Amino acid sequence: MPFLYQPQEQTLLGHMAKANPHWQQLEKQNVLIVLQGPHAYISPSWYLNPGVPTWNYQAVHIYGRATCFQDSEKLKNIVDRLTAENEAAFDKPWKPDYEATMLRGIVGIKIEIEDIQCKFKLNQNRDIDDQKNVSTQLRLIGETALAKAMEDEIGNS
Repeated sequence: MPFLYQPQEQTLLGHMAKANPHWQQLEKQNVLIVLQGPHAYISPSWYLNPGVPTWNYQAVHIYGRATCFQDSEKLKNIVDRLTAENEAAFDKPWKPDYEATMLRGIVGIKIEIEDIQCKFKLNQNRDIDDQKNVSTQLRLIGETALAKAMEDEIGNS
């Protein structure tokens, strides 16, 4: 589910189909939003020193309290902003042009953020040569975002 981050209010805003029964269980519930960053399998054959298979990753866990709403003005704002954000990369972005009555088919979700935890595993336990070799191998298989994260971490060591 896509969300809009509201830094001033420390909230996430999103929406889901009203036909989806999950929203009925969310009201005033504590929730966990998991944002998965780049991740990939790491072969022990990429190490210069003996090792075992593993998985490198970056993730963010956002804990908060959910509320639901059906205010059409708020829903239109969310849909229009999400659309603008996701259409921005297109040569001819689609501009919101829909009947306001269509908003009756969705429910807004607001998450009041209580805690944010970031976790990453980028072979920090390996020596620098193994880390560099893994980064190179990740680039060769097209996992450039994860390779860059590793390189950034190596540079900060």
